[in-house]
Amino acid sequence: MKKLIMAAAIAAALIATGCAASSGQSSQESASGQAVSSSESASSTQNGEYAISLAVPEGLSGEWRTDDPATQENNIVKLVSAEMQGSEFVARYEAVNDGATSVNLKHYNGPACDLFYTYVLAVENGQISEEGDPVETKAPDASALDPFLSGEWIEDGEQFAQLTVKANSEGGWDAEAVTPATHSGHVYKMTLRYDCDLMKMVYDDGMIYDVPITDSDEGELGDPVATGQKGIVEVVSTDDGKAGLLWNAEANSEGRDIRFVRTDGADVPYADFEKNILRIEGDPGVDGAGSAADQGASSDAGAATGDDGQNPVMNFVGPYACDRANMLVECSGQSGASIAITWGSSATENSVWTIVGDFDPDTLTATYSDAVKTNYVYNNDGSVKSEEVEYSDGSGRIVFHEGEQLSCTWENDNEPDNGSMEFTWNF
Repeated sequence: MKKLIMAAAIAAALIATGCAASSGQSSQESASGQAVSSSESASSTQNGEYAISLAVPEGLSGEWRTDDPATQENNIVKLVSAEMQGSEFVARYEAVNDGATSVNLKHYNGPACDLFYTYVLAVENGQISEEGDPVETKAPDASALDPFLSGEWIEDGEQFAQLTVKANSEGGWDAEAVTPATHSGHVYKMTLRYDCDLMKMVYDDGMIYDVPITDSDEGELGDPVATGQKGIVEVVSTDDGKAGLLWNAEANSEGRDIRFVRTDGADVPYADFEKNILRIEGDPGVDGAGSAADQGASSDAGAATGDDGQNPVMNFVGPYACDRANMLVECSGQSGASIAITWGSSATENSVWTIVGDFDPDTLTATYSDAVKTNYVYNNDGSVKSEEVEYSDGSGRIVFHEGEQLSCTWENDNEPDNGSMEFTWNF
């Protein structure tokens, strides 16, 4: 089974949904203990329904959920049921239209998704089949994340809000933010956990206190004025390339996004976050061929060609990045390319382009004419607040470039003012 330490946002973009979509179904698992990183699954057709059975390892506590693809645009399958049956989490689907889509079976520890499995389902003549092996995605170790979170922070530019983050003994982080009396005057306390679906820190236990303003009660917060607050904290790049934090919450200072930079001198390059956290480990996607990932991001060795019965796009499959955009390239059929591109405009908004194109092995170009661009707005708990298809007739091309470092150029005919975008291999 392929294993991913961290999947880029593009994994979720394939079905374009948040980590806690209200349309999904969930089932509570009562076992206790630490999360386990591996599992086994089986699939079968029962009474016209395609059932995915995921064996839950002993000692895995928390909640299992899955999404309903029928709530998405151009859906291929719909969710019939999702429930625990003994030691297995079973999700059943019915065919809706011919085509291919992906579904995720997700495990939650509190508010955060710490493990999920992605299955690619194809429908032909009303029959569902599974393409390839399921992909496992799990949260990175807390020790790997800690250098990007723990420490002292201050609001970038304005310097009104201050933030302190410390690792706790439960694999999360205790955070306390303070805004002065001149800017709402509150203390916010919350427990952060990493969500490997959103690739952000989330919390649902935020408490807000009034800042003491007299000498007699300095340091005594009293009772919270609000509890159960939800929000997101994201690791982002600062203007000078260091790792910073972006805080979005239901009720932070003035209800706005707040960017933080370090004040403790423990700066870490954002490139280290991309390299050590936003990274993928996988094995060959096709027996005997090996994707670009297995060839060290170079398509020179063991290249797949149409002559040997393999899709030549196999030489370029994998993750790419350009600034705040991420791209996932996969094969479609024997000679096509399936591409998902995401652009995060803020902590709670992103756009997703779903592209299927014809690949020309001579020019290394994937040309498309019916791309779908969907704009999403998320609630502070990661669930989808709104979903709007901006267009479904997108055209353009993606030109791949061979060499020591794989790259590609995206030319989007529907948005020419944005110019072309240069993506580089992000393994």
